[in-house]
Amino acid sequence: MGDDGMRSRDGQPLELVLYAYPQRPDLVTFQPVVRAALAELGIAVTTRVTETPGDQASSGDYDLFLWAVHTAPAGDPGFFLSLFFETDAERNYSGWSNAEYDALMDDLRAEGDPQARIDLALKAQELIAAEAPVSFLMTPEWHVGLSPALADYTPWGSDYYVIRPDLTVAE
Repeated sequence: MGDDGMRSRDGQPLELVLYAYPQRPDLVTFQPVVRAALAELGIAVTTRVTETPGDQASSGDYDLFLWAVHTAPAGDPGFFLSLFFETDAERNYSGWSNAEYDALMDDLRAEGDPQARIDLALKAQELIAAEAPVSFLMTPEWHVGLSPALADYTPWGSDYYVIRPDLTVAE
């Protein structure tokens, strides 16, 4: 760290570019929080907002990218784990590659036993945690208000399943 409290390498100040996208306003709101935390470590951050997050993330032209994702839209761990972390996955924006992980995903796709699928998914998550190609920063809290007409409805912790077949209105 330099005398100015900022980190540098080969005489060049360390400055990172942090992207977010307005379609998830909470990510844009979170940018100053991340910038302040990194400033305490002597790392300068420039924040940018992109209207086309998929294109920007796919380009690789960023240092840090805040991304909101639903990790279990169908209750099956294979969806998220394969879409974001397999070597050639469409949304593997981090560029992470791990042959052992890819083999686990092949096994997960072929496995039909629910407990064996859970075990494979846990092993895959251990590899992700060990190499940390991404950092999970937060999980939002859910706040649900129900009228007396929906008194028998139990909310699920998933934005994909707020309205379900068992949602009925009392008369």
